[in-house]
Amino acid sequence: MPPRPYLPLPWPGLILLAGLFLLTGLVGPAPWKGEDAINLGVAWEFTQGAPWYAPRLADAAFNEAPLYHWVAALLATLLAPLTAFHNGVRLSNFLWLAAALLALTALARRTRDKEAEQVTPYLLLGGIGLVVHGHEAQPQLAVLATQALGLWSATLLIDKPWRGLLPGGLALGLAYLAGGTLAAAPVAAMLLAAPCFPPPRPHVPAWLAETLPAPKSPSRLPAVAALIGALALAAALAALWLVPLAEQAPARFAAWLTADRATLSDGGIGKNLADLLALLAWFAWVPLPLAGWSLWRRRHSLATPAVALPLILLLANLIARSLTATQAQDALVFYVPLTALAALEATRLRKGAAAAYSWFAVITFTLAGAYVWLGWTAMVAGWPEPLVRTLHRLTPGFEGRIELLPLLLALAVTALWGWLLYRASQVRTTAERSLFRGPTHWLAGLTLVWVLVIALWLPWLEYGRSYDGTIAAMRQAMPDGAAPACVSVRLAPAQKALVRYTTGWQLKSESRGRESCGWLMIQTAPGEERVQPGWERVWEGHRPGDRSERLRLFKRR
Repeated sequence: MPPRPYLPLPWPGLILLAGLFLLTGLVGPAPWKGEDAINLGVAWEFTQGAPWYAPRLADAAFNEAPLYHWVAALLATLLAPLTAFHNGVRLSNFLWLAAALLALTALARRTRDKEAEQVTPYLLLGGIGLVVHGHEAQPQLAVLATQALGLWSATLLIDKPWRGLLPGGLALGLAYLAGGTLAAAPVAAMLLAAPCFPPPRPHVPAWLAETLPAPKSPSRLPAVAALIGALALAAALAALWLVPLAEQAPARFAAWLTADRATLSDGGIGKNLADLLALLAWFAWVPLPLAGWSLWRRRHSLATPAVALPLILLLANLIARSLTATQAQDALVFYVPLTALAALEATRLRKGAAAAYSWFAVITFTLAGAYVWLGWTAMVAGWPEPLVRTLHRLTPGFEGRIELLPLLLALAVTALWGWLLYRASQVRTTAERSLFRGPTHWLAGLTLVWVLVIALWLPWLEYGRSYDGTIAAMRQAMPDGAAPACVSVRLAPAQKALVRYTTGWQLKSESRGRESCGWLMIQTAPGEERVQPGWERVWEGHRPGDRSERLRLFKRR
């Protein structure tokens, strides 16, 4: 009797692997420049008196959908006794990705294909884009979750319409609250298409088929009625935000409508689409090629709901996202249709392709993990010298040191990776070879590298990317630790959010605060010396290794 295949992992093992990948990096890193800082800043303002219906960033209106920031602010407030606010904000990512996993797994279960159900989590979490964007404060994760819920709901509307009403309405309404019309339109397209698919007829045994009259075509009226109910529920959800916004802040309501329309009329559709496709070519690895394989295998059944509904979502997102300039995080929503399609045939790859997939993952992540260890050796031991020189050039002044707990974590995940490779090497017969080895090795390898980076390289990354040290130096430069009543700023949104969150100062844009504030903070390029009449410069600084920006603080004379 051949040994039992070691894959797929049992559910506890998969939950442990997924939890390790998702939670590593959510807690610990300081806020970084970019989307992480901006969305943290918006969530934090809700705890500082910003109206729940009118999000803001420091003193400026933030005209984007607020659902992610509501949930992040609420969770971070609840977790405040246990962890820092920015950690709580990022932990909301876990909720959104868990919701997406549950919805897509439930969708795969409806195909009555146990292998599709089992492989779905590996495919969704194996997307390269989640390595960074899944661990920063990122509203597109809320859009991803709502579209996953919408896809599952659309399948329910076909054969169980009344069960699909509530999740369908929630998916559409929450998609609008998470990302505006750009996020809601693809969900609406799926829900509207659902009643076009005929409900499956009850199974009739073959020996009775010839004795029974031809069955009547099932009525689609229940699906249409449930769809109308879902649309009404979605409208009510959107109104819960839009009505208070229009009543309490009419100017902000008009600004939101203008910003929402602007996402649908950016122009340059051809260039945007080309940029988006180029981005997806690497960002959507590995669900993208596996989705292509599934479409090829199912090419004679493209009209079935299992294939057609994810295709509708995929095409609707392509159209919607090509209406505006492409940013990397916008491609996260494509993981939903690509995962749903890839799961259909991912475990039915031909032997050569399955082996290549598995060993590509093994070789890629083994080499990547070895490089992370080598980089850590350069940081703490000063070897190899060429790598040490590169690190010093990127982050002058950084001195690495050994930290016991992160080192033990890195050793543990490396040992687990070694065990997985050893177990794979013991597989000798076709009967033992699991159809899940490619997806499992990919997700396990991705987790290995990500955990190693956070465990071993985080101090180096924080030294070069965090603003904590820079802002601390600026505060020390203020006379007697003065706490200014307000600071006039000319900063990019990310820097403004970080200064506001770290210091708690009242910040005003330069045009509004130059006359009323006693302090001025500006961002300039290196070597750019602008005389500020009536102001005395008291501090200048930048992040270590940052060659593109300088922060300067002035005091009114």
